[in-house]
Amino acid sequence: MCEQRRYYTNGDTIIDSIEYKKLYVDIIYSAQPDYYGLYGGALREDTLNRKIYFYCACNPMEQLLFDFDLHTGDLAPQTFLHADEDSMWISDIDSILIGNDFHKRFNLSCLTGYPLLCSKA
Repeated sequence: MCEQRRYYTNGDTIIDSIEYKKLYVDIIYSAQPDYYGLYGGALREDTLNRKIYFYCACNPMEQLLFDFDLHTGDLAPQTFLHADEDSMWISDIDSILIGNDFHKRFNLSCLTGYPLLCSKA
């Protein structure tokens, strides 16, 4: 069974006196009924510290999603997407062209040996 997911924000919400963007997902299956507009949680961007936080609908507490203030050699912090401590680090930082804009790209190395990429708009 194949599935395609589309994540998007639509509207604002206040959680614990902090403003977030509501995060939704559409799930399209190849052989089952599709789901549209499922509430997945909320996102907030801390522009001063260059971090993005996620408040998951399934686990109502704020968790770090991305940290864009990392440098080559830094350990990747534990986040909602990466729960293993001390298993990934920033091996290189460069830029890639997407459309007409360059985006910072973090190249990650991990103990499993599989290379990973993360880009910042």
